[in-house]
Amino acid sequence: GWGGPMDAIQQMDDPKNQCDRAEGPFPQGTGTLTCMSRALAVALAEDPRFAAWVTVARARNDYGTPCATAAECAAAPPALHMWHHEDAGVSYNAWRVLTSIIARQSGEGTPAGGGPAGQPAIHLVHLPEKGWFWPWFNQDSFARPGMSAKAIVVHKVGPALYPAVHAAWDVATPLPAVVADCSQSCAEWGWSHARVACEAPPPLPAEAGRWRGYVPRWNGTMCPLTPARHFRCCFLREATPADQARAV
Repeated sequence: GWGGPMDAIQQMDDPKNQCDRAEGPFPQGTGTLTCMSRALAVALAEDPRFAAWVTVARARNDYGTPCATAAECAAAPPALHMWHHEDAGVSYNAWRVLTSIIARQSGEGTPAGGGPAGQPAIHLVHLPEKGWFWPWFNQDSFARPGMSAKAIVVHKVGPALYPAVHAAWDVATPLPAVVADCSQSCAEWGWSHARVACEAPPPLPAEAGRWRGYVPRWNGTMCPLTPARHFRCCFLREATPADQARAV
């Protein structure tokens, strides 16, 4: 299935975790490898709240209390916390920028709710963990033929391990023909619902006084978001002869 993000969905829906006030779930929010389009990268770079986050994160990493584990980081005073798992922070900012765009274009994620559903415009392409995404290097697995063609090693390659990785992982091996398969809906993958921090409505014109019709006034609460209205959930797989024409 959806792998790590499915865990996030289940954890958020479990009442004992008390996530009623949490945003999400969002598929890239578990620290997995995320590649973004140029359009999203530009939108993120131009977002003032993301710029503020980067400024604070840099200050924390430069002046915060050094720590190596989650428990050690949590023990530091709040003002001196360093960033632990910065990928989660970047993922959240990407999610927030996307949902802000969705709110402006459709109204969903605002107190007024969504307008007519259009064609989903945001593609999420899941990279399978098994055989593709390797948090740690496994020498026995890399001994199998063809592993270098699609494997990505992302963690824990230090000076002691580097010679073994260099010998086993041939990054010049061509990628096999692959296709982004979008044949299933987000709901079929298990991502049927999400919550976002409600976008504030635009300021009222002076002549309107306090009147805002029947739309509830924004108070910073959570608003529902239906992923299938805006996202296409796809997965990367090796192409078959039947779909070689669509291989990318």
